[in-house]
Amino acid sequence: MRKKIMKEAILAAKKHAASPKPTQGSWALSVSFLAGYVGHICIDAFKRRVHRYKIDRLYEENIKRLDELKARYLEDSTARREASKVERVSSS
Repeated sequence: MRKKIMKEAILAAKKHAASPKPTQGSWALSVSFLAGYVGHICIDAFKRRVHRYKIDRLYEENIKRLDELKARYLEDSTARREASKVERVSSS
């Protein structure tokens, strides 16, 4: 009789192990994983946007500096040309 009860218990355990059912823990784990993944994507997008604004600002500052240097160079070169013309005319 005892062997029969043990045999039934073993068969019931095998049957239970063969058909696993999703539990609340697996759903909670899946939802928390997806929430973390979406949160990570949002944080990366925000950081990328901030970085893009910094790069754009630096680019515009460099363009402005280059324009100022170009204007200063052109002023100096025109002043030199006029000075050399004056020297040529005065030496003639």
